[in-house]
Amino acid sequence: MSWVVVCSQRAFGVCCVVGFVVRGASWISHLNLHCVCGFVIDLIEGCPILTNMGTQQLVLDLKRRGWQQAGPGRPRGKRAKVAHRRRDEVAASCPVHVTIRVKEDVPRLRCGRFVRAFRQMLIACGGRDDFRVVHHSVQHNHVHLLIEAKDKLALANGMNCLNSRIARGINRIFNRTGSVFHGRYHVRAVKTPREVRNALAYVLLNHRHHREANCSGIDRASSGAWFTGWKDVFPTPPNRPCEVSPPRTWLLTVGWRKHPLISVTESPG
Repeated sequence: MSWVVVCSQRAFGVCCVVGFVVRGASWISHLNLHCVCGFVIDLIEGCPILTNMGTQQLVLDLKRRGWQQAGPGRPRGKRAKVAHRRRDEVAASCPVHVTIRVKEDVPRLRCGRFVRAFRQMLIACGGRDDFRVVHHSVQHNHVHLLIEAKDKLALANGMNCLNSRIARGINRIFNRTGSVFHGRYHVRAVKTPREVRNALAYVLLNHRHHREANCSGIDRASSGAWFTGWKDVFPTPPNRPCEVSPPRTWLLTVGWRKHPLISVTESPG
């Protein structure tokens, strides 16, 4: 909504002249003042320059900010890809949160066939000292990973190995061909105990963030069954090979436990 300022230049000129006369001659009576106003109005209407100015409507558009604007927040549309920029260095003491997204034409990943195959992929890429997948969760169009890597090169090599297996597995399981991923994978280092605690909750409870059906309890499409930091449940390890590696960094073993344990009823932001 814009504020509309209506300014009558004719009335403004009358007020100025009358005010000047009144201040200069306070002895003018009400009758004389009425005559002066009529004379000024006749003078303005008789002057073509002043008559053409007439009454103008000036629009003052006050721009609104933030939530006041129409459609605030992030513009809706296709998700932007990760920019092809040089990645930051990776410290061996800090885990990283990695997100892998697939294209829109790829079928839903939260199905039994892909989840079982994905566990085998993690086992095949495990057993390395410089690259360890500590936790994971599979969503309908992306995968979350919590990884410990020695450095940036080790992370890149490990992700190349895992991505190639994921791409071949998706095309084989869903009987499709062509590229699979929606751009590059996203990497974010978690450097403090609070950040690690939030990252654990976000990865393991991401199905609650997306409001998946049957989102109560531990997500079966995640590594939550192997997690020992639950507050209100004590899951029994499943009767299958463990697809994730035990953490070694201080942040993932001891540091994050300085904060409250994670409840399965939390809804990560």
